Amino acid sequence: MKYLVVICVCLLLFACVTRPTNSRTARDVEIVKNMELVPRFPEFEYDTLEQLVEQDVTSDIHTFIRFVDARGHALRDVPMDFVVLDTVLEPFDYPYYGFTHLRNYRSDKRGVIEVKTRGAALIGAIASKAYWHEGGSTGILYFADRLKYLNTVALPSSLEEAFVIELQEKPEHAKNSKINTGSIFLNQAAPTYVQLLGSMGYATSPDNADLAFYLTKATDDKRARYDWQLTIQVDGGGLKPVVQLPDQYAPLQGYASSYELKISKDDALWSHRKSLFFYYRSDEGNYAYLEIKVRTKDRAFISIDGTINLHGENILDLTL
Repeated sequence: MKYLVVICVCLLLFACVTRPTNSRTARDVEIVKNMELVPRFPEFEYDTLEQLVEQDVTSDIHTFIRFVDARGHALRDVPMDFVVLDTVLEPFDYPYYGFTHLRNYRSDKRGVIEVKTRGAALIGAIASKAYWHEGGSTGILYFADRLKYLNTVALPSSLEEAFVIELQEKPEHAKNSKINTGSIFLNQAAPTYVQLLGSMGYATSPDNADLAFYLTKATDDKRARYDWQLTIQVDGGGLKPVVQLPDQYAPLQGYASSYELKISKDDALWSHRKSLFFYYRSDEGNYAYLEIKVRTKDRAFISIDGTINLHGENILDLTL
């Protein structure tokens, strides 16, 4: 029986960007350019590479996944979401491929999910709240001929060769709490203090804050671009930017007490808004995964979504 080695966690990250049905512009995926889903192919000129990518996204995708429990019995009704790299970015830029979400797949009575579509690669994320896989919840498979060398397992050619994933019931220490702060006004004259849990839509006091935000803007002219800067500080804990596909195990090291983002009005991809992704560690030693959205135009605000483990474990449930 062939077992799928599940790779990292999770192109649900893409869904966290703007939750679109599909995204095919370079601006949509600007924040994931450093995550190296595909090589940069420096050996190709851009015109040649664009033609190759156009061919890649026409590749046939047909794959099978089977879920079983520890005794090998089929697990029915296990949910999965997929992201298929099926379009060419416009304007053409790294990571080259646009994507479409394929949602709400569920395993049948045999424990099987079958996916049939077209694209260069397919990312599947287990979306179960009851089960988990210790190795991770998301895998990526490459179907374009020139990308197949990136696969760590052979692609299945039939139901009999389906990838088999053994799931366990999710233990208590792996369960997380959902973070959703809602939109919070971002003060430019003073720090904005935010509590991750329990203060929906409102800033909090410094004593109760998990994060402090400092925003500066060069102009209030609504018609003009402007330089702006955001600084985030964590008292006693830290942030670690996500620069690869996020893992369900938060890193134990590498956290910094502050993060600074500077946006120049001369940046070709200037925007008054950004989405930022972090691992977070509190001063109590609790770990979280955060998506921070900031808008600086007119009435500036921030919002934070994510998940936090309050059991002192670095296990993150990215399916929430």
